[in-house]
Amino acid sequence: MNTADLVEKIRRYPVPTLSGLIVLICFLAYYFRMDLITDLESRHDDVLDQRGQVDLNLVAGASLADHLEQMRAHFADLKARVVQPSELAENLNYFYQIDARTGVSAIDLKQNAPSDQPVPQNKLGPVGYSVSLNGRFAQIVSYFNEFEHGSRFYRLRSFRLERGRDANQAMVALSLNLELLGWQP
Repeated sequence: MNTADLVEKIRRYPVPTLSGLIVLICFLAYYFRMDLITDLESRHDDVLDQRGQVDLNLVAGASLADHLEQMRAHFADLKARVVQPSELAENLNYFYQIDARTGVSAIDLKQNAPSDQPVPQNKLGPVGYSVSLNGRFAQIVSYFNEFEHGSRFYRLRSFRLERGRDANQAMVALSLNLELLGWQP
């Protein structure tokens, strides 16, 4: 088939030729524009996600003032439960109050020097204490119970419990190393 035969067929069948040409042009246009369609679909999905997030923010924003007030109350509670390392007398008084409630006698009570690890300012960090006590076993258990249900956050690092060395074997000696959660100003 040569060019003259092709031109003759196009003249004889103009509608199918024109239809085929339109289909070819549409296919080429679709092929070259396919990237644009996927980009637009992706952008459409992103906009829908953003719209959903805005809708969630609108719903959650209605109770934002209540949540903020709750957070302030929790923060005030936290501030009441942490110790200030610089307020040594008040911190030691916490231990003395527990001693008085449980009936143990404190032999030695001291706040340990700050660790070598620097705690950034305005952050929570441990404040170490060493405590030595004498008392009956039930009093010592009560002492631990006071820490467990007390107003301060603590972490027990180590302890040593020994039978009393004097004639009264009902007494026990307890040595504690513990940390209270402290606010580093």
